[in-house]
Amino acid sequence: DADEDLVDDKQCFQIYHERLDVFLRNKRIVNYFAEKYNDEASVVLKAILRLTEPRTKTCKDKVSESIAAQQIVQNISSDAQLDQAVDMSGDPYFKENGTDSGSSTAARKATLGKMAFALLDVLRRDGSGIINKVDERGAGQYRVNFERAAILLRDECLDSLVLNKFSSTHVRVVRTLRDKQKLDEKLVSQAAMLPLARSRELLHELTLAGFADTVEIPRTADRNPSRMVYLWHVSPQKQVSAALRGALQGISNIMQRADQETLARAALVAKSQRADVVAGTTHLTPGEQASLQVLGKLKQQIDVCVIRLDTMLLLLHDMVPGSTAL
Repeated sequence: DADEDLVDDKQCFQIYHERLDVFLRNKRIVNYFAEKYNDEASVVLKAILRLTEPRTKTCKDKVSESIAAQQIVQNISSDAQLDQAVDMSGDPYFKENGTDSGSSTAARKATLGKMAFALLDVLRRDGSGIINKVDERGAGQYRVNFERAAILLRDECLDSLVLNKFSSTHVRVVRTLRDKQKLDEKLVSQAAMLPLARSRELLHELTLAGFADTVEIPRTADRNPSRMVYLWHVSPQKQVSAALRGALQGISNIMQRADQETLARAALVAKSQRADVVAGTTHLTPGEQASLQVLGKLKQQIDVCVIRLDTMLLLLHDMVPGSTAL
C-alpha cells in the first residue's frame, strides 16, 4: 500500500484551469436560480449539474448530455428540505399524501420526490431557457443549455457594469435595445419611457463607452448623412470588448498600486522579515507596526479587487462557448 502512494519523480502536474472554470460556472448558475426562486430550486439544479460534471471538462460545451428525471431525484440528498418549495395545495394527490402523514422514511422519500419533480417542471418552464426537457419517456429527460446560461450571466454582468458606471436609467435603455434589437430614437424613448432629449443623451453616453452602437440605413443612393436613418442597437461583441479593456486595465492598475505600496515601505518590510524581529528579540516601534498593518489591509483590499475583476473575466469571456483566448 505504501508503494502505491509513491509518485514518480519524473511526473509533472499542473492545475486544470478549464476544469475549475466549469465548477465556477456551475456555482454561478446555481446562485442565479437561488436568487430568482429559492434555495430549494438551487438544490435541484445543483443535483443536475453534479451529474453533468464528470462528462463536462471545459466550458466549450454548449449543452449537456440528457439526464433522466429519476436519476436527478435520486441524486438529491435525502435530508434536503423541499417540503415548502412549491405550493401543491391544489393537487388532490398531495392533499391526501402530504407532508403531514410523512413521518416514515418511505413517506419522506415520496414527498421529496414529488417536490423535486414539481421543481423540475418549474425550472424547465423558466424563461431563461437554461433547463430543457428533451424527452417525454418515463418522467422525462432533461438537458442544461450552457450556452444560454453563459449569455444570460454575461448580460447580467454587463448590466451591472453599466449600472456602476452610469445609472439604472442607462441599464433600462441597454435592456430595451437588447430585447427590441434595432430602434430609432423615438422608439427607444417610448420603450424606455423617457423624454426624447433624455434618451438621446443616454444613447450618446452609452455609445462613447462602447455599450451601444448605431447602424446607418440610407434613404437615397448618394448616402447623404442628412437623409440617413440611424438605428440604435447593442453589439454583445463590442460590449464585451469594452468591458474587457476596462477589466484588464483595472487589474494592471491594481497590481501597479500593490508594487508601489510595497516599494514605498521596502525598508520596513525587509526589517520585519529579519531573523531577530521574527524571533522576537528585536521589536518594531508602534509607528512601524501601524505602517505594516496599513500595508496588510491595502494588500487585502487589492486581492479582493483582483478576485472581483477576475470573476468578471470569467463571466464575460472564459465561460462563453466559442470565445477565443485573450
